[in-house]
Amino acid sequence: KSDKGLILSTWAPPKNAKDVLGRILVSTKEKQLFGIVFLDPKEKIIAKHFFRDYTSINGFEFPAEVLIITYLNDKEIFHLSKFSKIVINETGNEEYYNYKIPLNQ
Repeated sequence: KSDKGLILSTWAPPKNAKDVLGRILVSTKEKQLFGIVFLDPKEKIIAKHFFRDYTSINGFEFPAEVLIITYLNDKEIFHLSKFSKIVINETGNEEYYNYKIPLNQ
């Protein structure tokens, strides 16, 4: 769905999470992730995530600012993360990026 320059998508939670999580609404703007809204099973908003101030690093678009609003007990809790000096797969430090993920056994 398209609305005011945003492309809106809706995701349904997996069956094992339907008791605690409702639909997830995802919006993109100009081919960048703009926001995510998490709903509970009764369609009440439980959290919003907004991605802003994108910067291009080695051809990868990365949000330099992420705002998370959590709704808990009829209150809004804000958390703002800002990123600077972002390095992606820095040459010479491959050991930090190329590692195997341990599997649960």
